[in-house]
Parts: sequence; structure tokens; C-alpha cells
Amino acid sequence: MDNAAAPAYKANLAATLCMGCMAPATGAPFCPACGWQKGAGAGSVLHLPPGTLLHDCYLVGRVLGQGGFGITYMGWDTQLQRKVAIKEYFPQVIASRLPGGSTVAPTGARVQSDFEHGLEGFMNEGRILARFADHPCIVSVLNLFEGNRTGYLVMGYLDGVTLSQSLTAAGGKLAYDTAREIMIRVLDGLREVHGQGLLHRDISPDNIYLTRQGPVKILDFGAARMAVGERSQSLSVVLKEGYAPEEQYRRNGNQGPWTDIYATAATFYRAIAGVTPPPALDRLADDRLVRPSAYCPNLPGESETAILKGMAIRAASRYQSVEQFQHDLMGRIIADPPFPPGPGDGKPPESGGSADRKTKPRWIAIGIGGACVALLLVGWMARSLLYSHYETAGEASYRSGDYEMAKSYFEKAADGGNAASEMNLGRLYARGEGATADYGQARQWYEKAAAAGNSEAMDNLGFLYDNGLGVSQDYAQALKWYREAAAAGNADAMVRLGILYHDGSGVAQDYDQTRQWYEKAAARGSTRGMTNLGLMYEGGLGVSRDYGHARQLYEKAAAAGSPAGMTLLGVLYDNGHGVTKDVDQARHWYEKAAAAGDPRSMTYLGDIYGTGRGVTRDFAQQRAWYDKAAGTVIPRAVDANMNERYIASGRASAMLIVGDIYRSGQNSTPDYEQARLWYEKAAADGNAEAMARIGQMYLLGQGIDRNYEQARQWYEKSAAGGSSDAMNDLGVLYFNGEAVTQSYERARQWYEKSAAVGNATAMKNLGQMYDLGNGVAVDKAQSIQWYEKAANAGNTDSMVIVAERILQDSDVSHVAPLEKLELLQKLEQARQWIEKAADAGNLKAKVLLPTVNAIIQGVQSHQ
Repeated sequence: MDNAAAPAYKANLAATLCMGCMAPATGAPFCPACGWQKGAGAGSVLHLPPGTLLHDCYLVGRVLGQGGFGITYMGWDTQLQRKVAIKEYFPQVIASRLPGGSTVAPTGARVQSDFEHGLEGFMNEGRILARFADHPCIVSVLNLFEGNRTGYLVMGYLDGVTLSQSLTAAGGKLAYDTAREIMIRVLDGLREVHGQGLLHRDISPDNIYLTRQGPVKILDFGAARMAVGERSQSLSVVLKEGYAPEEQYRRNGNQGPWTDIYATAATFYRAIAGVTPPPALDRLADDRLVRPSAYCPNLPGESETAILKGMAIRAASRYQSVEQFQHDLMGRIIADPPFPPGPGDGKPPESGGSADRKTKPRWIAIGIGGACVALLLVGWMARSLLYSHYETAGEASYRSGDYEMAKSYFEKAADGGNAASEMNLGRLYARGEGATADYGQARQWYEKAAAAGNSEAMDNLGFLYDNGLGVSQDYAQALKWYREAAAAGNADAMVRLGILYHDGSGVAQDYDQTRQWYEKAAARGSTRGMTNLGLMYEGGLGVSRDYGHARQLYEKAAAAGSPAGMTLLGVLYDNGHGVTKDVDQARHWYEKAAAAGDPRSMTYLGDIYGTGRGVTRDFAQQRAWYDKAAGTVIPRAVDANMNERYIASGRASAMLIVGDIYRSGQNSTPDYEQARLWYEKAAADGNAEAMARIGQMYLLGQGIDRNYEQARQWYEKSAAGGSSDAMNDLGVLYFNGEAVTQSYERARQWYEKSAAVGNATAMKNLGQMYDLGNGVAVDKAQSIQWYEKAANAGNTDSMVIVAERILQDSDVSHVAPLEKLELLQKLEQARQWIEKAADAGNLKAKVLLPTVNAIIQGVQSHQ
């Protein structure tokens, strides 16, 4: 029957809520949360008006979507006070809504029976979905009821988009790894459905929902669609061309799991190729299906084989179970199990049978003659389904933050040899989630999963050996595992191999190898591979410097959502490398990256406001960005997330700057205690410069008692982390014998290490040692070489010394006419060094500059 009048408080509820998002109404003409116009009516005469109350407890809002057989509305459960989705049975080909009302009715007596049959199927769909309420990949049904002479399903509200909408937003297609992860989850849901002897019959991008909470959901089980299709003369209302296999075009076509497998494979094809496959009937006449690798060059060969097998025109040539398809896509190729026997030769028949057979699908029938073998097969499948269910449940628990429950499910799945769950257990132990952090346990689980072919576990084993986590650092073992993972197509492992060759860790430094591995990773959609490759072209490492190519790679990474790609684009615009220098564009990219959580861009934004580049100088904004960067939360990703160290490095850089602000007393008096606290935080993130700063504070007694021993310890930590300042300062300690036995030899060694990585002060100190003969024979030639290196590296004291040496070696008292030009050239060189040092603020250079100018004028005027 139609809806009865609602109680007054419920009828007035619509005025208190936004019908676009069910947020509390603000009284504004447009909702600030979603932009819905207050008082807006239905977008079509076919839709229920917003504010309609159904079943005395469900308030109808805006339309979320409409298909051939139903309309889905945003809803509000007035009893439980929560958002829901309400699906109304509305087969628009054979039904309409009566003018001025809510009642749905068939368009004529001829289709009355079809309408009623479809309604029965629609309600049955709700009952089917209710069976899978606990499955993370299937939308949950909370209630079903009839009203307005039609039917309604009340479902949990999902915040997200359909795969179809996601494809549109992504420019038409997705990266292979992203699409594969989505389709694996769809197959998880189908595995459960098929295990109940049921079919979906309408897998397509429109019926796959990507929730913001993480899970992938299967929508619209098509029971009403099938029910109408069995009765209707118009098959067009029950098919989606490109996704429906040929047996769905025939009324008596034998349908089974292979039917859903075709649609799933076709959906996968659409996601990575960017085009819808040709209709199955067209393929029957002339199969012109283009291989998906033509559109997706980084598609692994085994995956392409799996997709094409899933889309085989004839049912007998397809996978006969979801398990087979899923295992092949996951890289575990196993032989096809025997096809469940039909009435003839054991192959899927090409035509249908009696109504009795429809009651019990032939695809689950078991021949008496093969009962023993079939029972073993069914038992194996049941166990496989159970362990896969545990894996899926574990992943759902992990996403919700229930690590202990996730661990429990993964352990159950791992007992059955589920490699993905073994890998996930290793990750839990590595991160200390749901269990005490234990790299030894992590390694054992990774090894089990790796033995079963899990490439992520191989990559994670390499990471443990690469970083010495729970094992002795062993680059040979790291290389071994990274290579195995890369051979299995793991892009993270390819990037890490590139990094080893870049750094020369365990292998000879080889930029060509570095580039090749980054290129392989980038080809598989790795944004880290793209940005690292871009950095090689930007820096000219093993390739000709090419800012344009670097920019293209950064843009591609940024388009894929990489905060690092956005930041690097900002740096190009900030410095004018390969593009017109544009601080506004730089700030645009920094802001995008900062919104995505990148602390480096936050720090760069702080720099912009601190210096007033393209904006009004604003120390409050500067400090706000530095504080935000310093407070960035690092993901717990010690074994899997390539961005963990990048984020930690960016956060530590911000902490270092905040410490510098307190230490220098910018806009106030210095606060050494606060400075040291920030330096210690940065040092905890591994920032070597922060360690050097702490050493300096102990050396100078800033805010703490002077302590040379503490200074030495901090300098040694910092030097081990690569700080050239710390290396130089250690040289100073040994030169002066502070907290260590005085040793010019050790001082020289530390100065040389520091100078080797570009430290100008260390170069100057080496020049002084050779100049004065401190622990070495006096060597004026060596001395001036080091002074010149230091001057060229920016040390102003060395610039002055080099200029003074030129003046000392120039006899201006007796200028021979033939020597005058050469002498003036030397004096001009000295003046340039003095001017450069003076411009940089060197006081001695400022005092000396007038004297040099006078000397040059005297020589010029000498006859």
C-alpha cells in the first residue's frame, strides 16, 4: 500500500536536515557541506520528492543513481539516526510513476505480469544480499519492504564512487596495479556468492563501488533484471553490451560462474584499456578483440593471458571457477580443475534445460560415477574458500584499525597456506600492529610467503636485509630478494634495486643500472619510479640533464596523486629549471602537495612566507607551515611503504628549521631549551644536521653546560649520518684536543672527509694546516689549492686569503711596461674575490676593498 501520513515530528524532520547529504540544515540557501539548494525538488517526475517518508521511518533525499531497474536515493533512518541508501524497484522500460504521487505502476496491462515478476525478483535480491551482510565486498541490506506498489531495499550508506565514475575521473583508465587490486576484491565477493550456488549476472563498472573507507563493494545483484528478462520479449533490458557473455543473449543459454567471470574479465579489460570490449555477439561473428596490452604496455603477460581466458567467447574455454581466475591474476598459475560434469561430456552445454534444472543449477551437480573425486575437489574448494574468506576478513579488520582481529584472521588463513595472509602477518610483526614488534617473526612469515611466490614478501625480505632490521645488514641478500620480487613484477623492488645502484650499496655504483630499474618501475605505474627517474634527468646523473623530461615525469607522478611529484614540480617552478620561474605556480604545487600531507612542501611554503617570495612576508604563516610539517604523522610502514623515509626526512627538516628559529631568536630572544628539544626530535627521525646542531650547543654551552664529551658523541652520530659539518667539527675537536687526545693527524683525516663531500670550512682548515705546518710539512702550494677550493665553495675567509696572497705576490713598486697588463689582470682577480666576500658580509673584505681599488688605480696610472 502507499505510505500513510507521517507523525508531525517526522514530517518536520526534512526541514532540519539537508536532503543532499543529511547533515544538519544551517538555514543557508545552499548547504555548506554539499552545495544542495534548500527546498530543491525532485530532478525528474520519475523520482520521489526529497523529504518523502517511507515505511514510517526512512526519509528520502537526493538521487544517488538510477539504472534500468531501480533508483537509489540518499536516505535517513529516523530510528537509528544514521544515513542509509534506499533502492526503489523501478523498471523504467515497463513502469512509470503516477502523476502527482509516489505510486509506481506498470505502463500497461500487457506488462503487468512482467512487472510483478520483476518485483518478486527485486525482493528476492534483498534476501540474497542479506545472506552476505558480514562480507566486506558485498553491500549490506538492512531492511526490505513494499510500499507505493513497489519494493524498497534499505542498505548501508557507502561514501565513495562507482568504478565507472572513478574511470572517468582518472581520464578513462586506471594503472594496472590499481585495477588488479579492485578486481581481486570483486572476485573475493563473487567467490562467496558462487559458494552459495548464486550468480550476480551484471558485473560492470557501474556495479562496483569504491568506498572511501577502503573496501570494494559489489552492487546490484540483478535478480529483478533476470526475473524480468525471463518474461520480457526485450533482451536489451537485461544486458550490458561489452560485459555480458554470449550465453546471456539466449533465453536458454546455460549460465554459471563462467558467466560472471566473463563480465569480471571484461570489466578488468575496460579498467586498464580505457575502452569497452566489443559485444559478445559481435565477437561470435568476427572476434576483433584487441589484446589489452596494446592499451596497457606494462600489463604482465600472465595477467593478460588470464584476462583473455576469462573473456573467451565460448563458456567451455573460460575459467570454470573464480578461484582459478583469481589465482592466475595473483601470479599463482595452477592447472584448471575438471569442469563439473553436465549431463553429457562434462562440458558446459550450449543450450538450457528444464525448469527443474533451473531450481538446482547444473554447474554444481556432481556425477555419481565421479563422486569420490568430486568430493575431494569440493573439499579442497571449500577449504580454499574458507582460507580466502579469512584473508578477506583480516584485511577488512586491518583497514578498520582492529589489528588484533586482523592478526587472528590472518593466522587462520596462514594455517591453510594462504601466502597473502603469511605476508600480512609479517607486516603486522614488522610494524608492531596487533603484536609486539618482532623483525625475527616478520622475517619468518615473509620467508613462508616468499616461498609460495608472494612478490611483496620477497620485497619486504629485501628491505629487512637492506636496512639491517632483525638481521645483520646484508646487501647481497637484499639484492637477491629484490631481484626475485622484481622478476615477479613488483615495482617497489625495482625502485629499491635502482636505489642500491644509485648509492653503490652492495654493488658498484652504476647510474645506467639505476636508470633502467627506475624506468621499469615507472612503466608499471610506480610514482616513486617516475620521481626518482625525474631526479636523474634533473641532476644529469648518468644522462644528459633534461629539465623538460624531468618535468614530464613529475607531472605524470603528480597526476597519479604523488605528493612527491607535486613537490618536485613546485621546485622546478621555484628555481626556473626548464620552465619560466614562477613563484605562484611553485606555491600552487606546494599547496597541493601539502594538502596531500607532504612535509617537504609544507616546509617550502614556510620558506616562501618567511622570505616574502611572491607573497607578503608573514612570519606567523611561516611558523604555521613549519609547525604543520614538524607535526606530520609518519605512517607505520617500516617494511612496505616506500614513502616512509621520505616523509620522515621532510618532517625532520621542518623540525630542524623550527629548532633554528628558536636558537637564533627570530623576532624574539633565543630559546636554547626549545631549540634543543626540536633538534632532538629531528635527530630521532635520523636528521644528521640536527645531531650536529646538538653537538654545537654542547660545544658552545648554549642553554646547557659546556660538555666536550657530549659534543664529540653527537658529532660522531652526525658524521655517521653524513653531516659534513659534524665531520669538520670533529676535526676541530682533535685539532684543539677537546674531549679527545690532541691529534693533528686525526684532525686532518676528519677535515678531508668533510671536504670530500663539499664542506668549504673544512677546505679552509686544510689550507691553514698546510700553511702553518700543523702535523704536516709546510706546503704553500697545497695550502693555496685548498684555500682556492674553499673560496670557490663559498667560504668568504678563504676568498680574502686568496686575494691577499695575490697581493703579496704582486710587486706594484716597480711596474715594467710589458708586465703591466699581466699585473692588472692578477690585481683584478684579487679585487673580484674581495668584492664577492664583501657582498657576502665579510667585514675584513669590506675594510680591504678600498685599499685594493687604490692599488689598481696606482698601477693603471703608472707610466
